Amino acid sequence: MRLTILATIIVGFSQQCIAQSNATITALPQAYKSVLVNDLTNILYASQGLLALKASNLINSQSNDCTEFAANGICTQLGARYTELSSPKIATRSIVLNSGYQISNQWHMGAYIDAGHITSQPSYTNVTQKGKDPILGVYSVYKDKIWGAPYNFRVGANTGSTSIDVSTSSLGSLGSLSRNINIKAQSYLAILSTQIPVDPAVTIIPYLGTTYTTMNIDGSNNNSSRISNLPIIFNGVSTEIFALQLGLNSVYKLNDSILLAATAGIQHTLSSSISNMTASSLPALSGYTGKTVLANNVPTFMALAKYKTYKNQELTAKIIYRQEVYQRIGVTSYNLNYSIGF
Repeated sequence: MRLTILATIIVGFSQQCIAQSNATITALPQAYKSVLVNDLTNILYASQGLLALKASNLINSQSNDCTEFAANGICTQLGARYTELSSPKIATRSIVLNSGYQISNQWHMGAYIDAGHITSQPSYTNVTQKGKDPILGVYSVYKDKIWGAPYNFRVGANTGSTSIDVSTSSLGSLGSLSRNINIKAQSYLAILSTQIPVDPAVTIIPYLGTTYTTMNIDGSNNNSSRISNLPIIFNGVSTEIFALQLGLNSVYKLNDSILLAATAGIQHTLSSSISNMTASSLPALSGYTGKTVLANNVPTFMALAKYKTYKNQELTAKIIYRQEVYQRIGVTSYNLNYSIGF
């Protein structure tokens, strides 16, 4: 039902775009009409995929941490990240720089920059994508004991902007269709966890927290399109999600150098909103309005391995899979980091 409504909105929206250019559908050859509507559909499909990709990158980045401290209480970390959306196929590659400062044995803070770049995938036969996807973030982690039980409290905030150029192949003598899509987003996290030792090598860590994410896609009048000089009108979209994060992390310390961990959790939406995709009514066409239904419960999984290469140096590999609330789109992220303490 959701996909039927979305398809109706997109096709109607595509026809509306052409009508707003003071031309009619029948003014274009049938072959061009079919390709144009298909390409507009793919561009709007890409916009929805970018929302899921951005939301996942923001939340996953909230797990960035630099904990390999030495005498001066400084940790530096260099890493790489590859994230791929299952459908539509959009991916980002990033270099991640992270630094932390240990204020006391119980408290450290840090900041990171995730310099992402969007890469084109063969999801669309006639649409190519390229752009940038940077994220800036800060975090603070405090650990102590209450009533004899250890706890860990983490807060974090990050912001990111995505700018991507989406373009189609040439539609014969009409030229190509292109659009620049801009997303501005922020996320905030507060999470509490505790450690439950099972034996000297195994620890169970349940966690509970909240995240708040906002995103905005700008609307645009793409006057640069050369399709019979038709300006293509796109509406802006905004979304807000306040969610509960809960799950269980299991840690196995193989020896003094190797640590393995696995996490399974649920993101439960407490409140959410997404603006309607609308097209105003014209005499020749009916108006369309619709609203994307956001999922309330989506899973998240993580596998992690740490290896202490030398004193105050550590190599970390991490894989995160999560479904996003936008049509339950799956997102997988691969991270490799190297930390040095000073």
